[in-house]
Amino acid sequence: MENRDKRKLIVFAVLDTNVLVSALLSDSAPRQIIGMVKDKNVIPLFDARIIDEYKKVLNYPKFKDKINVYEAQDELNLILSSGILVKDVEQTKQEFKDKEDIPFYEVKCSSEEFDPMLITGNLKHYPAERNVIVSPQVFIATYYQMNRWLIKDIDYPEIIGNLIAQNLGLDRYEKLSDEVIQKYLI
Repeated sequence: MENRDKRKLIVFAVLDTNVLVSALLSDSAPRQIIGMVKDKNVIPLFDARIIDEYKKVLNYPKFKDKINVYEAQDELNLILSSGILVKDVEQTKQEFKDKEDIPFYEVKCSSEEFDPMLITGNLKHYPAERNVIVSPQVFIATYYQMNRWLIKDIDYPEIIGNLIAQNLGLDRYEKLSDEVIQKYLI
């Protein structure tokens, strides 16, 4: 029988900006998700628009006294260094009340090879028919339920990194270098 402690479930996810902000503001489900990114249980997917949105929101004046700028930079660095940049995003015809939600939805829909979840605190902003758009609380509950059934220990980040490096049909994705990440930091 396999050692259960070595097994871990890897999930690809698009993290709405409110997940990052909430993780910085309180000890909550979003903070657990950021911890899961750090532990390589969650692999973030993003595009340049999402990175710009993260930076813009983390720099809002209303957060100046509430969010530690160094923690915000660390969190952004963690997301960028642990995640995968989606370079070729298909545009949606779906209508959105808040246009700033579109990039998150489009990255999720354009990354079906990874079967990602879109994690958001604003479920009502997204189309109801997409059952893989979940709240942070539902994501955590689902993750731990799925993890109970995991049979094998697979190093998905290494596998995906190798596929990207070998350019095996994943040329739409890119692992960011440390140099590129530095230019995106706040």
